[in-house]
Amino acid sequence: SFDVHTAPSQLTNTEELDEDEVDFVEKLTAQIDSWTSSMDQIDRAAHDKHLDSDDPEWRAADRVKDQVDWEDAEMLRLREAIRGSERATLSGRIVQDTDFYDVALNPSDGDLEDDDSGEETTHAVARRKPSAGSGSAAGTEDDGEIQAPPVDVKGDVAGFQDLVRQLEREISYWANGASRTIFVYGNPAYVHRDIETYSTAFSNAGFEVEKRKKEGPLSGKLIANNEHAVLICLALKNDDCFSASGLSKMKKYQRVNRITGLRAVLWSKDSFCKTVSSGTKGEAMFADYVFHCWIFPSEWTSAREYAQAHPSESYIVKPLTMGGGKGITVVDGEKGLQKIRFKTHIVQNYLHSPHLIHQHKWDVRSYVLVTSTVPMRAYVFSRGLVRFASSAYDPNAKKGGKKSQFLTNTSINKKYAKQNVTDITWSFADLKTHLDESAAGSFDSLFFKIQSAISIVFLSAEQEWRRYYSSKGESCHVCFQIMGVDLIVDSDMNPRVIEVNGQPNMKLSKDTR
Repeated sequence: SFDVHTAPSQLTNTEELDEDEVDFVEKLTAQIDSWTSSMDQIDRAAHDKHLDSDDPEWRAADRVKDQVDWEDAEMLRLREAIRGSERATLSGRIVQDTDFYDVALNPSDGDLEDDDSGEETTHAVARRKPSAGSGSAAGTEDDGEIQAPPVDVKGDVAGFQDLVRQLEREISYWANGASRTIFVYGNPAYVHRDIETYSTAFSNAGFEVEKRKKEGPLSGKLIANNEHAVLICLALKNDDCFSASGLSKMKKYQRVNRITGLRAVLWSKDSFCKTVSSGTKGEAMFADYVFHCWIFPSEWTSAREYAQAHPSESYIVKPLTMGGGKGITVVDGEKGLQKIRFKTHIVQNYLHSPHLIHQHKWDVRSYVLVTSTVPMRAYVFSRGLVRFASSAYDPNAKKGGKKSQFLTNTSINKKYAKQNVTDITWSFADLKTHLDESAAGSFDSLFFKIQSAISIVFLSAEQEWRRYYSSKGESCHVCFQIMGVDLIVDSDMNPRVIEVNGQPNMKLSKDTR
């Protein structure tokens, strides 16, 4: 985003503009000239082809000419509006149309800034005309608080304000008589596992927690009659949360912690493979944050070609449906892939040189809150987990060695570890202390790379969600979800995303959240 500060001769005088602004002006001018040329050609063709005004085809062409004349007048109006405006703003925050907004050019004291030349630069400020009886105008200081500058809007200001208030009421639970409560339900095993964590978090935010006594999904009728501000469904499948039409019954101010299409886009291993492969295709820099991935048996040929070009590589093989590290194996080279070519698996190239801590392999469980998918809006939590393999890593072991050496899943390693699970799990704070005291690199640098890797995966997913919603004719405006994103770090301290979990465990053990 950038601001274009204009003079009346903006489209012809570009000496005061920077490179991006000049590029914008040139493109806009070229587009207007292109429109002008196209309309002139239509006009000339209509006149040259039929000179007889009685010809029915000429009368049709004459109607075309009327349309062209109207479009020509509109284009001239647009050109003059742009040239005559004192400021045109192009940004993701403000969209200013000179036909609908007035811009006040008399800046307040806070609107004067020094540019690089040492001269004061005046920035136009959009102001709203206060309606009758509204009291003092906005944009002034009141009791030490600075209000947002108002906007001068032409037209029915009162009607516009009423519409905004209506929209605010529709999306705000406190304006609809909804209780400040959350409603927890879902699969009994996952409710038992995670309800304490969600209850603590929402209670700290001032919400009361109500747990549903009956098992099973909520019907559309139950959702339509539900007045809770937030629905928390703890389950592996959306079918355990609500019926196919359930989301459409939710009110605009309500939220539910389930994003439709998650399994089809990121959660299942095969969808993750497709989404990431599609999103990073042809982008070498992006591909450094993920692993090569193949879905067997359909992509066996592509995997074999890769194996032939990289004869020393090994591959980690995962079943499509199991979780918690179950069914995972490592195979070496093309011969190892040959043995599984007809089986249904996900295959990723294996990281031979992971970063080790005390000779043990480790990975990162990062937590990500997604509040919107199209457009994508995700927040990476600053706290997370570091999970260790329970046995020392052997880089020379065939097929990855023992599972306790190459797998970092807590659910697997707590079976091998004779100590408490917390002994093979660190917090991010523990990792920060270790890295900052070692020569491996800083935690802050690693966390920045982790955020970059997660961003690449979720921006790849945005396009897939767009296709998914388009194909289903639905959306998910009331949805949010906390996801677990697993990453592994190589010996050069570069993280790669392994997979995404839509219902991550919120506990280390019975006593530790």
